[in-house]
Amino acid sequence: SNFRIMLGLVVASFFLIYFLKLSYIESVIIIFAGILMLIVELINTAFEKSLNLITKHHNEDIKYIKDIMAGAALIVSLVWLLILTVIILF
Repeated sequence: SNFRIMLGLVVASFFLIYFLKLSYIESVIIIFAGILMLIVELINTAFEKSLNLITKHHNEDIKYIKDIMAGAALIVSLVWLLILTVIILF
């Protein structure tokens, strides 16, 4: 579900690149950051699904790993949003 939302946002950013006629380097930066965000979200999802196969019971270590991966996905998403905002506004 998060991946679909992120994918939609990345596709929307492609339209922004086109309509705002951003420079080549600005476009590459936005596209690279968007793809990186999607890759990290896929890795996060793979880790979560894999860890769920290990045990169905509550495990603090597994929860910690999931929290770290979710944090990584959040940070990359926020950096993508920051890059997009800075490029569009300035």
